[in-house]
Amino acid sequence: MDEPPTPPLPPPEPEAGPTRHYRLPVRPIKGWAKVVQVSVGVQVALTVTDSVLAVRFWRALAAWQTGDGSTDALWAAADAYDSIWHLQLGMLVLVGAATTAWLYRLASNTAGLRLSYLTYPPAWAIWGWVVPVLNLARPLQMMRQTWEASTSPVEQPVPKAPQLINIWWGLLLLAGVLRIWSTDHRTVESVKDALGYQIASNLVWVTASIALILIVGSLTRRQSATITLLETPPDLPLS
Repeated sequence: MDEPPTPPLPPPEPEAGPTRHYRLPVRPIKGWAKVVQVSVGVQVALTVTDSVLAVRFWRALAAWQTGDGSTDALWAAADAYDSIWHLQLGMLVLVGAATTAWLYRLASNTAGLRLSYLTYPPAWAIWGWVVPVLNLARPLQMMRQTWEASTSPVEQPVPKAPQLINIWWGLLLLAGVLRIWSTDHRTVESVKDALGYQIASNLVWVTASIALILIVGSLTRRQSATITLLETPPDLPLS
């Protein structure tokens, strides 16, 4: 009795290539990091200039009070101080926009890396700056969770975010409080006090800005290294 014909074997399946460990698009972040660092550097230069002009204005005001200075010199010092303020405001908007875009892109990437659960979705990298009350803490929380979520899978356990991030946020809040105190211009003495608070706010702001430059560089390198590791195909065993 003849045996039934053997059915043809199915064609071999193609070997699966290396699979990515994330499900969302991961986009480059180094460009935005450079924009943040450069804009913050320009803002620092403007802030230092503002402090110098504030000291000049304070001295001109004190000299005018005692009769040792002229009104023209006082107005010249005031005009120079006001002019740098407008430049500062414009650069501050650029710094805020660049920092928000950079943080949002990092948060979006961490959502796609699937390395850890995100407490807050990437959209909070934007809304966290503008929602009242929440904006006192949410940007700090987004920065911390982004740092921890960018951890490489070979780096276990996941390290906590560095204290420099907490220091940066505390300095930023302190600079804001000092800036609020510098808005009292009811009397000559109150203007002098306001200039003192302004100079103190500038000093704290510059320190916070230097911390931000360091954080941006460190966090960008951290996530970039993790993305590179996950995109590198694993070594296949020799057959």
